[in-house]
Amino acid sequence: VPPKPDVPQPTWKTVKLRRGQTLIHLAKEHLGNGNRFRDILQLNGWTEAQARRLSEGQEVKVPIDKAGKARRE
Repeated sequence: VPPKPDVPQPTWKTVKLRRGQTLIHLAKEHLGNGNRFRDILQLNGWTEAQARRLSEGQEVKVPIDKAGKARRE
């Protein structure tokens, strides 16, 4: 049986923004550091001004940490 080819692991996951939550909150919760909110901005292709207008339920891509999984599932 030939070995299975390596399947690339995803580099991000999608979460829904909760009421009152900001990208800084998401960065703290999923990346361990609120200062990493810029990583979320970049991944989603948003400016800081656009991020201020996000609404509850908005889908947001969050990077997966280097260990291969998000800090909180």
